[in-house]
Amino acid sequence: FELSIDSVLMINSDLRSRPVKPDTIKIVVVSDRTILSTQRIRPAEVQIFPNPTQGMLGIESDQPIEAIDLTDAYGRRHHLDIPVARQSFRLSLPELPPGYYWIRLWMNEGIVSRQLLILEH
Repeated sequence: FELSIDSVLMINSDLRSRPVKPDTIKIVVVSDRTILSTQRIRPAEVQIFPNPTQGMLGIESDQPIEAIDLTDAYGRRHHLDIPVARQSFRLSLPELPPGYYWIRLWMNEGIVSRQLLILEH
């Protein structure tokens, strides 16, 4: 089937909507019954706390985290510098304004994405 999206509203932290640049995106889903693999991939166990946060963030994972980035409600990416791949972090986010973000954790087995709310510091 085919899905077309021609308008999107972004909701900010005080629940006001804002239209996003009017582009059209088309998603085409193709059905393919060929089995390429029967291996199950176990998702990573990740804890991100506290959420919401006022600037300090703890992250724990059962797999080493290689990179972390945040995407704000406007689609801007914020790369976070982290030490060598570890499974546990404490991060300070003082330069980021309050609002909703998507945090992505890059690991050897894949990417974990979660929503994060940063409150007023």
